[in-house]
Amino acid sequence: MSSNIILKILAGQANEKEKTDFFTNCEKNTEMKEEFIRLKNLWALSVDEKSSDKNKRFEEYWKQIRRQRSGGIRKIAFGVGKYAAIVIIAFGLAYWVRPKVNTGSEQLLQTFTSGPGSVSSIELSDGSKIWLNSGSVLNFTEKSSKRVVAKLSGEAYFEIKHDPDREFLVDVDKIRIRDIGTEFNIRAYPGDENISASLKNGKIGILSPANNPLVEMKPNDHFVLKRSTNKYTVWKTDPQFIAGWKDGKFVFIDKSLREMCDELEKWYGVKIFIQNNLLESGKYTSILKRTTTIKHMLEMLKVTTGINYKIEMNKDGYDTIIIK
Repeated sequence: MSSNIILKILAGQANEKEKTDFFTNCEKNTEMKEEFIRLKNLWALSVDEKSSDKNKRFEEYWKQIRRQRSGGIRKIAFGVGKYAAIVIIAFGLAYWVRPKVNTGSEQLLQTFTSGPGSVSSIELSDGSKIWLNSGSVLNFTEKSSKRVVAKLSGEAYFEIKHDPDREFLVDVDKIRIRDIGTEFNIRAYPGDENISASLKNGKIGILSPANNPLVEMKPNDHFVLKRSTNKYTVWKTDPQFIAGWKDGKFVFIDKSLREMCDELEKWYGVKIFIQNNLLESGKYTSILKRTTTIKHMLEMLKVTTGINYKIEMNKDGYDTIIIK
């Protein structure tokens, strides 16, 4: 029996005849009934039920994105025991912060980190809030009543209370973001090809490292810089997808299996190798809860993409997952 009809039923996409035929067959076939129960439990653990209409929304959204992406591309010229621990954190989606104060250096005032499988939050003295995604580091390198400068490695969501008398800057590799009173997301993991910034409310300015203005972003703008070419594009995005990770979701929109696995690696602290090149480049769309185990996530991928996998438990370092 194909799992396709089960997924259609669970997603609310099956018609009445399909549902009637399926449940009639379930009464006659114990194996089919057990498979349905297994996938139903897996679905409940993994899928964001609030996004039952997501396929239609994604379809409309990506039609819009593809139209906008066909526009111009600009270039910047620069002159100058693991599973148990992770599962406990993931189910609680614990917000924690680990500051390190460096009193011996005038260049580095404070560091905040968020380890694998966790989301951290920071509240500044003025009421501004910052969330750090898994495997992220935020360094404050300068803080005064007139100017705050932070350096980000990883991903962070900022809710900054605007102060016209104070400048708030975030440095990432190749660009600098200036807050103009806003909520925005920045993604700049060291191993990623792209650096991105998404604006939910307010305004932000994108600058070169030499402080030359590049783009002033408006709400729902999404900025992507390709590191290898210094070329960037800007298009509109759906605000509900800007920082799904902050709300305990994996948001995969037209993502390749490799990109999806990169997200799983950062969250679960594992290494994933894909042996099938055709599978690696395929595109998928899904919203999945983070409050589940890596095995459940792999089972969902197995059902929806047809992958096979095995988990190799290592005593030292990362556990390894091989996708065939």
